[in-house]
Amino acid sequence: MPYIRFLSALAGAALCLSTSTFGQVVSTWHASSGSLPNESATLWRRSASLGACDDATATLSSGKLVLDNSSACAEDTVSYSYGAGTDDQPAFWIEGECRVVQSSQSAGSGAVCLLGVSRSQTCGWQVLIDVDEVRFVWRDLVMATLAVDTTATSHTYRVVQESGTDLGALWIDGQPVLSSVPPGPNSCATGATIWRHAVWFGNFDATEGGITEWTRVTHNIGHRFTLFCTDSMTQNSAGSFGQLTPAGSSHVAANDLVLRATGLPPLTFGMLVGSESVREVSVVPPGGQGHLCLSGAIGRFNGPGQIVQSSAAGALDMALDLTQIPTPTGLYAVQPGDTWAFQLWYRDNNPNPTSNFTRAIAVRFD
Repeated sequence: MPYIRFLSALAGAALCLSTSTFGQVVSTWHASSGSLPNESATLWRRSASLGACDDATATLSSGKLVLDNSSACAEDTVSYSYGAGTDDQPAFWIEGECRVVQSSQSAGSGAVCLLGVSRSQTCGWQVLIDVDEVRFVWRDLVMATLAVDTTATSHTYRVVQESGTDLGALWIDGQPVLSSVPPGPNSCATGATIWRHAVWFGNFDATEGGITEWTRVTHNIGHRFTLFCTDSMTQNSAGSFGQLTPAGSSHVAANDLVLRATGLPPLTFGMLVGSESVREVSVVPPGGQGHLCLSGAIGRFNGPGQIVQSSAAGALDMALDLTQIPTPTGLYAVQPGDTWAFQLWYRDNNPNPTSNFTRAIAVRFD
């Protein structure tokens, strides 16, 4: 099924992102920012399925994100997903403003583009957007079809998986048009670890290619603190896995964030590393045993007093000065809206001298 194929690609792009979260926030990406979604926030992922034509594109033009798979190979797609959430939040939703510019109008049940949302271990809901109608879908089962002219002007679509249930809801241009729609069979849950806390938007992998313009996308599954890279952790000489958790707040003005490492070997030294980018697949540095889940311009907290020794219980605290975050090109003052990811890099003897990493934490500052 096209939907299954799309989420399989999503799963492959999120190997580092086994997550737990603290403090829900609402996040918006704007095309007018001049950055693609995966360039603007740590946990956005770009997924491309390129077949024979290899020509699906995503470009920024005149304040719009233009997704184009209008060739004969409609299965060539570019989509974006954000995968971090927790089952105890009120509801999952994603809202996107888009316009259909062109469609191949092929026969069948294809669509030019889609928005979707999925709670852990469920198939999830999505809206499939065509030139003259939208379909509200659970997995690949069409639960409702609505006539909408999607070409004359842009529309805002919101897909909701309702609080504590698998019921779905759809809003168009700020108005609820479907609510408490019961799901179809949840065949996705059996053995499917990929169905976890995600939202996505982009091309639809089906028989129908086309061009769409996206103005913005808003979702509520971003969190101020997201712990990730848990699946990539390596046991250390203490028989533990290094953890990294937040204390204090994510408020830039308060500047009181402390990152607390536990599960370390006793009396070992550790250094925090930070970046605005994360790896889709973690790597093990030469000579080390732990997995680095950061990428891009990685800064090392190796200034005076920043290389800290763990206690006899294998714990240490790192207080961050948000006005002086180290980067390879100098110190950076964090701004509200920034997202940074951190790991503690620490020494170990396991059994020979080596190094290891804690799990990672992403912080969205406000």
